[in-house]
Amino acid sequence: MLKTTIKIENFTCSAIDCKIAALGLNFEAPAYATGVSAVTTTVAATKATAAIAAIAAKYGTAVVVTNMGDFDDGEIYPYQPFILNKLDGDGAPGATDDESEGYAVGSVWIDVTTSPQAIYQCVDATDGAAVWKDLTLDDQPFAEKTPVNAVAASGTITSDATAPSDGDTVTIGTKTYTFKTALTPTEGQVLIGSSAAEALDNLKSAINHEGTPDTDYSCAEAHPTVTATTNTNTTQLVVAKTKGVAGNLIATTKVCDHLSWGDATLAGGVNGTIGAANETCADASYLYHCIETNTISDANWRRISLGSAY
Repeated sequence: MLKTTIKIENFTCSAIDCKIAALGLNFEAPAYATGVSAVTTTVAATKATAAIAAIAAKYGTAVVVTNMGDFDDGEIYPYQPFILNKLDGDGAPGATDDESEGYAVGSVWIDVTTSPQAIYQCVDATDGAAVWKDLTLDDQPFAEKTPVNAVAASGTITSDATAPSDGDTVTIGTKTYTFKTALTPTEGQVLIGSSAAEALDNLKSAINHEGTPDTDYSCAEAHPTVTATTNTNTTQLVVAKTKGVAGNLIATTKVCDHLSWGDATLAGGVNGTIGAANETCADASYLYHCIETNTISDANWRRISLGSAY
């Protein structure tokens, strides 16, 4: 009997439950969020067109339905949809080894240049963003690595408890704030107020674009690269919005006898260790797990102490 293979993929609905006896449809699948991106079913070839139409009508754009071709179920080796495998890879597969090259979810790639040979399986064939899982890692101990989370650079401006003078300035990156006894108003002005503490409060409001614009300060928007955080009567902490060493390049200067910065730039920024979602590694003291993809500006690594021997 001639049958047709039907592929249902990329579904985003809560789940698929398609049982239409007249068309030979009797399958169900969990939601896409569970990690299942495609399922296949078979129907009599004479009912394939109607079955595909029925699935599409029921789930609309939540699914992509594809006719994968016919096979005779009486054959010893029935036809199955073609999946490209690479059994003589000269290295690991990458993001561009994707559906445009003929690969699909389930494709196998063997890197023959390693010893033992590394085996990969495609778990996402998206054009330009393919993801391949290294199956050989499943049988290997955790890699020895000490990953770190990204840290934002920061800097503190300190007051000697004397208010700035009219026209004094503080510059952070490319943005200059000018202290004024009265607002003109002109972009970047900060009201000095009645004390050094109030001047710092208004500077914080200007950096974050909070409080009362055009009364405490005059700024059209918040500072593009930093946030003003902890504030006291004599100090104001400024933190880079993006974590990592890039924040260490944000310049901090002033023209004021009563204010000072700790450094000429923000400092202390640290790049995070790049990691894949669910990657696990260890060192002599901790077991590390990456809860989601980590870039140099993320903090998605978690760790558990290995404790003592037992």
